[in-house]
Amino acid sequence: MCLEGVKNSVADPSNYLSSWTFSNNTVGFICDFVGVMCWHDDENRLIGLKLRGRSLGGEIPSALQYCYSLQTLALAGNNLIGPIPSNICSWLPYLVTLDLSNNQLTGPIPDNLANCMFLNKLVLSSNQLSGVIPNQLSSLGRLKTFSVANNELSGMIPVGLSSFDRDGFEGNDGLCGPPLKNCGGLDKKRLAIFIAAGVFGAITVAALFLFGIGICLFFFPKRSRRRKIGHEAGRDGDGSWADDLRAYKHVQVKLFQKPLVKVKLANLMAATNYFSVDNIIMSTRMGTTYKAVLRDGSAVAIKWLNTCKLREKQFQMEMNRLGQLRHPNLVPLLGFCVAEEEKLLVYKHMSSGTLCSMLDRNPSKLDWPTRFRIGFGAARGLAWLHHGCQLPVLHQSISSNVILLDEDYDARIIDSELARLMTSDHTMRAVLVMDTWGNSVT
Repeated sequence: MCLEGVKNSVADPSNYLSSWTFSNNTVGFICDFVGVMCWHDDENRLIGLKLRGRSLGGEIPSALQYCYSLQTLALAGNNLIGPIPSNICSWLPYLVTLDLSNNQLTGPIPDNLANCMFLNKLVLSSNQLSGVIPNQLSSLGRLKTFSVANNELSGMIPVGLSSFDRDGFEGNDGLCGPPLKNCGGLDKKRLAIFIAAGVFGAITVAALFLFGIGICLFFFPKRSRRRKIGHEAGRDGDGSWADDLRAYKHVQVKLFQKPLVKVKLANLMAATNYFSVDNIIMSTRMGTTYKAVLRDGSAVAIKWLNTCKLREKQFQMEMNRLGQLRHPNLVPLLGFCVAEEEKLLVYKHMSSGTLCSMLDRNPSKLDWPTRFRIGFGAARGLAWLHHGCQLPVLHQSISSNVILLDEDYDARIIDSELARLMTSDHTMRAVLVMDTWGNSVT
């Protein structure tokens, strides 16, 4: 009844469920169906239903109530619409894994999900869910994995869920509270940490940015633009490096979060119009960054590294480490690609571009409160790099060209620690700098 009801109630344009035929009456015959797992091959009792990426449409079937013994329900990567059934835990009280991510589900997250008391994994990311995260979910004591990222949620994150990774909450503009930004602005503790960071050196960079470099950025932005022109042609001066990449178009792009479909270098080349000058977002001594629009319409930023002395294995280790750096004022590194000597980084796209370009093309949008917020956000990012990382990070190349702005004009720093990739010496160095008062800081 369960499987027959599921098959009859969902749209299946690719006929993935065509093997689900019910004319056979032998014991255990349903255990051979695609996506179906049984407790034992000799009994028709289901333990798991995994139909990820099958292009299934329609609402979540109510026939699931007849799969009473189900422990795993994974319907990620389909085209399911409508709300999450509020009584799903009454249907499936023994659920251990519930993955409904990457669909088109709408409405609130049911607070009755707290009745699935055996849940270890709850993934609802990349839908169109709205409303608040129910406080009742904090009672799920067995929960080890939790994600509601990339929805339309708002309100405060329940305290009982604040220990989960920030990646599980990002992409919801209305959400606040740990591990994301604090509700109502900076709290006293965070502000005190920021001020204390200044005592030990990070405030030097912040002050330099706000009062020294800030004057340069806001009144002489053309300087960074002139530097950009010198990098547009690429390392050889003629852009031939992009042509050379065609021979490696089947090289896989390594993404830190597993995508629904594999991404190859050829996809990045097409998305940037073969690294066209028209797609350049910014250019620094680290390399040139291009806007890439993928086939599904989503945008990312691709940075071609100008020079990287690290060997491939060292480079991959460094990328895996940098991919773990997450802060509201850093541009997230999504992945990377290596094709012989050429190395490309994949970043999240910032829709408002660089601070430099905004100052050039539309400075009227940057009133004083906005400029102060941008400067303060950049300072927070730098302070975190200095004091929030397990291994402190020195940027070494801060300017208006490496400060990007998201749709809300919040500052996001790019190129963090890429200076280390420009040398074959892979060891951490102590660097002596002078602050604005002439004091030496290591």
